[in-house]
Amino acid sequence: MRILTLGGLILLATACARSRAPADDDIDGLSRFLFQNWEDARDVTDAMSNLSTWLEGPGRGEEAQNDGFVLDALTAEEVEDVEYPVGRIELEDLVGAVVTGESEWSIDHHAELLPMEDQTWNAPRNYAHYNREVIEGSVDAFLAPPAAEEQELIRTDNDVMQSRLGVRIPYTLRKDYRWVTTHDGARAIIGRTWAPNFGCSSSDGEGGNCLELSFSVDLFYEPRPGETIRMTASWNRLTLVVELGEDLQIATLANGMIKVFEDTDAFLWELYPDGP
Repeated sequence: MRILTLGGLILLATACARSRAPADDDIDGLSRFLFQNWEDARDVTDAMSNLSTWLEGPGRGEEAQNDGFVLDALTAEEVEDVEYPVGRIELEDLVGAVVTGESEWSIDHHAELLPMEDQTWNAPRNYAHYNREVIEGSVDAFLAPPAAEEQELIRTDNDVMQSRLGVRIPYTLRKDYRWVTTHDGARAIIGRTWAPNFGCSSSDGEGGNCLELSFSVDLFYEPRPGETIRMTASWNRLTLVVELGEDLQIATLANGMIKVFEDTDAFLWELYPDGP
């Protein structure tokens, strides 16, 4: 496989590095509320119920799905109940983006993928490995029909080696998922992800290319049976041997999330060639 050099990938990405519009206050606020309050099923249900209106309206729009929107950085209060590296990079230096997508696959098909040990299907061209271990919760209960009603959850540890901007960066992720049912009776899965430690490349000998901070909310919403709307809100910070502008970091982040949506649906077609 041909690997782009860092400089080559920067040139390629620059074409997509135009400024994105900021997210509406409601979407910015709900995204960070879901991250901060993920442990409280009632709060998550309320937030998901409010967010569903936007997902079925502007969330289906071209700008939300093809470009995404910029999010403000998370605050210390909003990430206080998760472990993350302190002292290297300030939270105010995070870059954030939110994107949406529509999938022809049901929420149950997507749920089946979440406990899998091999997660490289998320972005098969970028991951050397992405190994997941379920450390809490019952996979059988999470995949059973009453899962949303019972608000089932799983917690996972993830060992990742990803190619970012032409260099390989190893890191670990915590990624947890819970089912909820909105006030209108629609099912949803909300995931929360964070990196407890920074991860740096070993190929440069000094670890000059690092994933410093990473937080995200990833959700699957079923407005009607058999229909799935996805949304990912992510806040990251990379430090590289070549300095990147904020617009380029946001473009890389947003385009990467859109590609995950595409790769996920492609993987489901591989698993189920007869279709949804």
